[in-house]
Amino acid sequence: GLTAVLRLAPTVFLQWVLGSLVILGLYYLTVTTVLYLRMTAAPGSDAPFPVFEQALRQFDDVVVIALVSSAVAVAVWSLSRFQTKAREAALRDRQLALAELAVLRAQIEPHFLWNTLANLQYLIRRDPSTASAMMGHLITYMKSCVTQGHQHHSSVQQEMASARAYVELMKMRMGPRLEVAYYVDAAAQDCMIPTFVLHTLIENAFKHGLEPKVGECRLSITVQRNNARLELIVADNGVGLRDEAPTQGTRLGLSNTGKRLQSIYGDQASIQLVSAAEGGTVARVSLPAVLA
Repeated sequence: GLTAVLRLAPTVFLQWVLGSLVILGLYYLTVTTVLYLRMTAAPGSDAPFPVFEQALRQFDDVVVIALVSSAVAVAVWSLSRFQTKAREAALRDRQLALAELAVLRAQIEPHFLWNTLANLQYLIRRDPSTASAMMGHLITYMKSCVTQGHQHHSSVQQEMASARAYVELMKMRMGPRLEVAYYVDAAAQDCMIPTFVLHTLIENAFKHGLEPKVGECRLSITVQRNNARLELIVADNGVGLRDEAPTQGTRLGLSNTGKRLQSIYGDQASIQLVSAAEGGTVARVSLPAVLA
C-alpha cells in the first residue's frame, strides 16, 4: 500500500543516488585507464589528451545516462522486492487461514460429538427408532465436515446441508420446544463462503442463547444476496448477550471467525453480534458475493 511505498522511498532514493555515482565513477575510471594506457604506450605524445577532454565535454550526457540507468535498475529491484513481499504476505495469509480453520474445527467437533454420542447411547436402549434417525443425521453431518474440512471455501448450498444436519441433531436433543426457520435466496445458493462460518454462528446461537433458555426456543437462519454482497444472519430468542469472558466456548470461535474473514477479505467483510429487539441475539456476517 501507500504506507509501504513511503516507508521504502528513502531507501530507493539513496540507492538511486549511489547507483548513479557508481556508474559515473566506472565511466571516468574507464576513461582514465584508457588515457593511462595510451600515455604509457606512447610517452610524450599529446594524442591521448583529446580523449579525456572529450569525456569532460560529454559530462552532462554521462550524468543523464547514469541517472536513467540507475533509476531503471532501482525500479526493477523495487518491483521484484514488492512482488516477493506480496507473495510472502499471501502465503502468510493462507497459512493463517489454515491454522484458524484447524482451530475452528477442533472447537466445533469435540463437545458436540460427545453430547450427541451420549444421547445416542441413551436412545439406543430407550427409543431405537429415534436413535436410528439421529445416527442418520450424525452421519450426514460428519460426511459434510470431512468433505468441507479440507476446503477453504464451500458453496452456500453445501454449508446449508451441513447446517441442517447439525440443527436436526440439536432438535432431537432439545425436543419439540425448538422451532427452526430457514430463509435462503435462490441467487445465493452457488455463492462461495469460508467453510464453517455459518456453522459457527449457529453453534454460538445454541450454546450461548438457546440451550440455557427455559421454554420455547426459536432459531432462524437467513442467507440473502444483495447484488455484490452476501449476508449470513442467525437469530435466536435465547437468553441474549450476557457478560461472559470472550474466550469462553464458541465466543472464541466468533473471534477467530472475525480474524479469518479479515485475513481473506480485509475490510470488505464484517461480523456483528447484537441483541435482538424482542430478546435473544442476532449474529450477522456480511461479505462479498463470490460465485463458484
